[in-house]
Amino acid sequence: MPNWCATNFVILNADRTFLQAFCDAVNSLRTRKEVMPSDFGRKCLVNLADALGYDWMKLEESHANMRGLIDTNPDSPACLEIPEPWDDPLTVEEDADGKPLIRFSTQTAYDLPSWLVDHFERNQPDCTVCYKATDDQGNFHVCRNGKVFPELNEIDDCKGGDIHCFNSDQAEEYAQKLKELTGIEADPDEILRKGIDAFCRKLLKYNDEHEDEEVYVTWFVEKD
Repeated sequence: MPNWCATNFVILNADRTFLQAFCDAVNSLRTRKEVMPSDFGRKCLVNLADALGYDWMKLEESHANMRGLIDTNPDSPACLEIPEPWDDPLTVEEDADGKPLIRFSTQTAYDLPSWLVDHFERNQPDCTVCYKATDDQGNFHVCRNGKVFPELNEIDDCKGGDIHCFNSDQAEEYAQKLKELTGIEADPDEILRKGIDAFCRKLLKYNDEHEDEEVYVTWFVEKD
C-alpha cells in the first residue's frame, strides 16, 4: 500500500478560456466513458489525461505519476478517499482583482503529479502554478509559490492546546516560537532550505523526554 500524497493546486495568471477548458475536461469525467476502469473511479488520472488529449500510456511510459485521482475539493487532505457521490463541479473562480483562477486537489501514490504541472506551464507559459503537497505519513512537505496559501506552516503545542500558524515568509517568527515552546534553537535560513529537517533530531529528542507535552510541526519547503 503506497503512501498517498495530497497536492492542493491553485492556478493563476492563465487565460480564462484555457482554465475553462480544463474545468470542462474534469467535469466531463462524470459521464465520459472510462479509458481504464479502476478502483479510483471515474476521477482516475488516466481518464483525466485522456480527456485532456494525452496518450496516457505514453505518459505512463515516461514515468508520469498516473496512479491516483483528481478531486474538485481544493483542500483535500493526505488520505485516499474517493468522493462519492460526485462532488461539486470544478469552476473558474476570480481573485480580488477579478482575474481568473482555478483550485483543485489530487491524490496520488508517493509524490505529486508533475505531468499536470507540465500541462499548465507548457500550454500557458505565463501562468503561475501554486501547490502544496504532503503525504499521509508526513514524510515531506513541499510547495511552490507557497505565499498563496495563508498560514501554511504549523507548530502544534499539545501542552498548551494551541496550533500556531505561520506564512511562508515567517521563518524567523516560526523559529522564535519553536524556541519558546521547546528551547530548541533553529536557524530561519536553514528552515527555509530544509524545513523540519533543520531541527528534526532535536525535536524528536524533546518529544521523547516530554510525554504528553509533545510539539508537532510542519514547514513546507519552497521548490524551484
